Amino acid sequence: MTVVVDSNILIAFTLTDEPLHSQASWLLQSWQASRTRLAAPSLFRSEITAVMRKVVFQQRIAHEQGRILLRQLLAYPVEFR
Repeated sequence: MTVVVDSNILIAFTLTDEPLHSQASWLLQSWQASRTRLAAPSLFRSEITAVMRKVVFQQRIAHEQGRILLRQLLAYPVEFR
C-alpha cells in the first residue's frame, strides 16, 4: 500500500516540541511496520526546507541542528510524484 504523506507529519515527528509529535511518531512507526510506502508531491522538499528554516529563525533549534534535521528529513524514504 502507498500513502500520500503530508510534510507536517514528518516535521512533527522530527521536532519533539511539536504538539502532535507522539501521534506523528506512532503513525510513521505504524506505516513502517506494515511496510506502507510513502508518497508526496514534489513540493514536499520545499515545504520541509521552509519549515526548518522558520524553526531555526525562531531559535527553537540551533542552526547546525537544523541542518542535520533537514538532511535527515530530505533523506526519509518518500516517493515523489
